[in-house]
Amino acid sequence: MIRIAHGAISRMWFEMAQEEVIDVLRTHQENGLSRDESDQRFKFFGPNRLQEPKKPSTMALFFGQFQNLVTKLLLGAGVVSFILGEFADGMGIFLIVVLEAVVGAIQERRAEDSLANLKKLTAPEAIVIRDGLKRKIAANMLVPGDVIILEAGCLAPADSRLIETSCFEVEESMLTGESAPVCKQNVSRTGSVKTGIWE
Repeated sequence: MIRIAHGAISRMWFEMAQEEVIDVLRTHQENGLSRDESDQRFKFFGPNRLQEPKKPSTMALFFGQFQNLVTKLLLGAGVVSFILGEFADGMGIFLIVVLEAVVGAIQERRAEDSLANLKKLTAPEAIVIRDGLKRKIAANMLVPGDVIILEAGCLAPADSRLIETSCFEVEESMLTGESAPVCKQNVSRTGSVKTGIWE
């Protein structure tokens, strides 16, 4: 649903003509949004990123280590050792399982932290038009109504409605599995819709 102008609109972006999209988003094709308007929209809509799942606690990571089949077998062997009266063997097995769970939880937390730092280093950027000028901004600062400029080799920083194109092809194998780039056009589509971005 679109709620920027004219109340809620139940049609999808690709079903609207370019002029209608520009009108609904209250933007300008050549000048884009003003700095003040983009700041207000950022405060209202928040950053342009997918909501990340909540990080599991350290205790959840620790207890998650016991879901492993090998760990369950070792716990079973420890229980059998206690039943057979081999207390030293049983305690040794339980100690090894607990140490393995602690080390596994620590390694998992470090891997999550490393991945988060790597994401920060490789944050995508976008070229937008704001106040009539081309600007390079972090992709997570995009707001609805931003006019984005895509050039050869660029990653699409957000869901977008094409306004103007020239020999525009998108390599979308990660989405659809197609090996060849797909030609995209800036026409509105109605009726049966193909899958993929900007169809």
